[in-house]
Amino acid sequence: MRDDEGRFTCSLCDKTFTQKGMLTRHMKEHTGKYKYFCAGCRKGFARKYVYEEHMMIVHEGRRFYCDFCGKSYRKNKDKPIQKERTFLLNEANLLCYFC
Repeated sequence: MRDDEGRFTCSLCDKTFTQKGMLTRHMKEHTGKYKYFCAGCRKGFARKYVYEEHMMIVHEGRRFYCDFCGKSYRKNKDKPIQKERTFLLNEANLLCYFC
């Protein structure tokens, strides 16, 4: 149900969303009705891409690395943006200041 500002509110925790679909997805957190389940840890996921990311990171040990200094990250999105790192690289000793 929409409020006066056009937002959809969760009836269980009062969290608000701008789209009805986002509220529907959120409700699965309360009900436990997930479409995807991890056989390794029995954690449930509403979205396939989140389940696949979980499998790669948690159970396959996949890591992502900085191209300059080699620092590892669990998720590719956690790596600093390439353009920003390029300007922060110390050319004298090749250290990545961003990482």
